[in-house]
Amino acid sequence: MGSFRRVKEIALSLSAKMDVTVNIYTPYERKISALTGMVNVKSVPSSMSAFGLSDVVYGLSKTLYYSRLFARRLLIKSVNLSKFFLYEKLRDLLSRDAVAAIQAEHDVTVPLAVKLGRELGVPVIADLHNISAEELVAAGILRPGDEFYVELQSCVREWLSDVDFVCVVSEEMKRYVKSEYNLSDGKILVVPPGGRIKRVGTPVNLRNNRVVFMGTVSYREHVDLYVKSIPFVRNAVENVEFYATRRGEDLGRVKRLCKKLGVPMNWFWFPGEEDLCRFLCECSVGVLPSSSDRARILGTPIKLFDYMSVGLPVVANSVGGWSSIIEEEEVGVLTGDDPEDFASAIIELLHDGDLRVKMSCNALNAVKEKYNWDKSVEPLVNAYENFF
Repeated sequence: MGSFRRVKEIALSLSAKMDVTVNIYTPYERKISALTGMVNVKSVPSSMSAFGLSDVVYGLSKTLYYSRLFARRLLIKSVNLSKFFLYEKLRDLLSRDAVAAIQAEHDVTVPLAVKLGRELGVPVIADLHNISAEELVAAGILRPGDEFYVELQSCVREWLSDVDFVCVVSEEMKRYVKSEYNLSDGKILVVPPGGRIKRVGTPVNLRNNRVVFMGTVSYREHVDLYVKSIPFVRNAVENVEFYATRRGEDLGRVKRLCKKLGVPMNWFWFPGEEDLCRFLCECSVGVLPSSSDRARILGTPIKLFDYMSVGLPVVANSVGGWSSIIEEEEVGVLTGDDPEDFASAIIELLHDGDLRVKMSCNALNAVKEKYNWDKSVEPLVNAYENFF
């Protein structure tokens, strides 16, 4: 969810600020044909999409990405093969649409984008949501320094040397990219995630006690910390409702943990953003547990700003990097990586309505003044304007 959200939000802000049309080319998001008159989602035709199997292919590709056998033996080969399987179809689409620049999302799409950029004579920008090698280390697929880790990092270093600019999501990732891939400061743009104000009028809900985790239930989200904190919260606060998203590769394991601990979790899913925002506005506390591996520290989670965009106070375990925003902006409480400590922060917010209102107002103001997509894309706008 976060990956497409970043692409979509950047596209919306770029189109508004530069008065340009932005096309998002993808073999997966076929259900979304247009976001605005200036932002379009276009399907890259394939045999799978012709049979309506693009969603199946997306799920399979994600499973393969986190497969030990595939990642270690076939990932780089599949990236190189994509230049042949998708190249002609994309070249025809981009030529027909007379694109003026190409922005590649994720490091593994860069080789294809560079090949297209050279033929079409347009600049190429790489937008790194995270670092593939570090994500695979965090998933337990690779170990830092092993043969494939070194090979993958070498490939990414070569790929990024061919682009005009590299976008990263945080200052931490900028330092990493500069060091690991030998890029100069002038070639790296920090384009952090942000939010858009979704709550108007009243601050955070005080009528009930609803604690929510919004995000995919994956290995890096550390949702078990939230689950293990729930018995402590239930002992201290009456009539608390607990919610978590019914999506993610780690969902089965987390559901089994809930059953083992007797935790009454309400699983939810809203395919539309408007319905999700309405639901979040009825919640009391947003939780943001996280693993503390390098990939998680480098990649700022969009859901932090989703919580802030609806004025929802946040409880998160401190992992460094992006988590400092919560304390600096006084929009929530940071804890240690301990269920009882995590529970104490939730309990504090549920017991103190005035504190929740204060943090809710701080969150909305922070998104309005600082952490919003329109401000985030300004370095990218400047880079594109220099090209044109």
